[in-house]
Amino acid sequence: MEEKKRKRRDNLIIFFISLFAILIVILQLLNGGFPATHDLNLHMTWLYEFDQGFREGHFLPRWSSNIWYGYGSPLFNYIQPLFYYLAEGFHLIGFSLVISVKLVIILSVILSFLFMYLLAKELWGKWPALVIAALYIYLPYRIGLLYIRGSFPEYLAMAFFPLLLFSFIKFLKTEKSGYFLLSSFTVALLILTHNIQTILFLPVLVIYLLVFYSREIKKILKSAMAIIYGALLSSFFWIPAFFERKYIQVERLATGRYDFHNSFVNLKQIFSPVWGGSDFYQIGAIGILIVIFTIYILIKRKKTDFNKKNLIFFFVLVIISLFLLTKPSTFIWESIPLLPFLQYPWRFLSLTVFGLAILGSVIVFPEFYRIFIKKEPTHKYFIILVLFIVVFSLTLFVIYDPAKPFIHIPARKDFQYNVYYQLFDEVNLVYDEENKFKNAEYNVYSGIPDVLPKGVDYDLAKKKINSLVSSAVATISEKGQPYYVDKLMLLSGEAKVLESKILTEEYQFNIEAEEESRVRINTFWFPIWRAYIDGNEVEIDRDNQLDLMDVTVPEGQHILRFEFHSTTLRIVAALVSSISFLLFLILSLILIIKLLVRKKYVSTEAV
Repeated sequence: MEEKKRKRRDNLIIFFISLFAILIVILQLLNGGFPATHDLNLHMTWLYEFDQGFREGHFLPRWSSNIWYGYGSPLFNYIQPLFYYLAEGFHLIGFSLVISVKLVIILSVILSFLFMYLLAKELWGKWPALVIAALYIYLPYRIGLLYIRGSFPEYLAMAFFPLLLFSFIKFLKTEKSGYFLLSSFTVALLILTHNIQTILFLPVLVIYLLVFYSREIKKILKSAMAIIYGALLSSFFWIPAFFERKYIQVERLATGRYDFHNSFVNLKQIFSPVWGGSDFYQIGAIGILIVIFTIYILIKRKKTDFNKKNLIFFFVLVIISLFLLTKPSTFIWESIPLLPFLQYPWRFLSLTVFGLAILGSVIVFPEFYRIFIKKEPTHKYFIILVLFIVVFSLTLFVIYDPAKPFIHIPARKDFQYNVYYQLFDEVNLVYDEENKFKNAEYNVYSGIPDVLPKGVDYDLAKKKINSLVSSAVATISEKGQPYYVDKLMLLSGEAKVLESKILTEEYQFNIEAEEESRVRINTFWFPIWRAYIDGNEVEIDRDNQLDLMDVTVPEGQHILRFEFHSTTLRIVAALVSSISFLLFLILSLILIIKLLVRKKYVSTEAV
């Protein structure tokens, strides 16, 4: 009885300390504004686009009609959708775009803490797990992703790292089907959350399994099956994204501002003990301490209470990932074809942070805590460590002068996150000396992503959009209305539009032509756009530098319709995912029924 009370007390303490640690991280989200991050407004704008398509019945809205200021883009055919699915769920039940995005960010922080706690508890127990989970959400790179860079899908993806490792460890230890399903489902979640983080972490997972279970071939094969099944569950996204990359200017994703040569980090930035303002590449003072003490343990202590194999694995992971941040690793980046598409070498900090958090377990070694106390540690020791991590981290983030990650701008109304409103925003408004509005420096980042169809002349498209800016800004700022590019333009002949219907993946025009006329749809072509006149398919002419769609309309009154169809590959991929998910639901249901029957049988036996 006394043991139960003690456990209940410990669990309550852990719960409230965890709640405190999480609350401090998300505190800056609990106001009316939004963090002024590098990706300012991007996620609300893209969620606006996602929402338009989703409400029209498209489970994955592959075409975003307003992106590129009306010319459109196959954005979500290539951009991982899970973050937007979650935000859309909140939006559909009534939350604004801003609050929906904030709720997913808060959920990401909670999941990061919870999943790392599960993994660390499995390896070292609940009190050390409390410290390690706190480290995982307080190391500088993680805070920087939230409040400086604003890469929220990337932050969410990192929440699944510890869950993946936990689920595979439990599966290979117990070989229970429930952990097989959890492992596969988590693989699918990671794939759907962030392309680059998937490329980074799945190899680490595979190497970990090979290192720790290389002598158990059956377990390795079962792990491979779990990964493959996770890939099947998410195939509706990644198969088209991978095999249809030939339809976009994929080279733009690894050149220009994305050229890795321009983004290496130096040692001073990595090992700076303080927050670096707009840069967040350092591992921080606590990270440096963990590295130093890990080296001490590896050199001086042949025997430890810690699993030394785990210690070595994650230490090597930290060292390799840190090396890949720096310029001397250029030859590796240039030798492996896939690496340049990771874009920024400092993205390897996600692996560094994951490894450092797990290596943080060294601070619960007897060799460490006996520096401060002579007796065996109680739960108070671990609580003090968590509080130290929180207070020390926030001191650097908030008090240190260049550290200003918690700047906010006022939140907008939903309709103002329409792409056309992103021509300018609050941070780019220019005022004169008398504090009167002078002009707006337009911001095109959220409205012009680098997902651009293959046949479009990029420079010409940018010039075309620049020519629209003055009229667009005038319409938005003076009339308070969104500016839209006309979808249909008359090239030759004489015709007028009597009625039109513009949806995300379908345009329909009731046209009255006095003579045979040539019209253009101001939308980039992408497989498979099709055109119909009075229900009969007609040829689309794309003989222009912007790869826009031209058709000839005969004399008379006609219904002109353009439809965005699915490719055979997308249909097959969606079918594979549907069958895989149906099987997942059936297996999960069977497992739940078995557990309930077993529980009832055990209860009956006890009576």
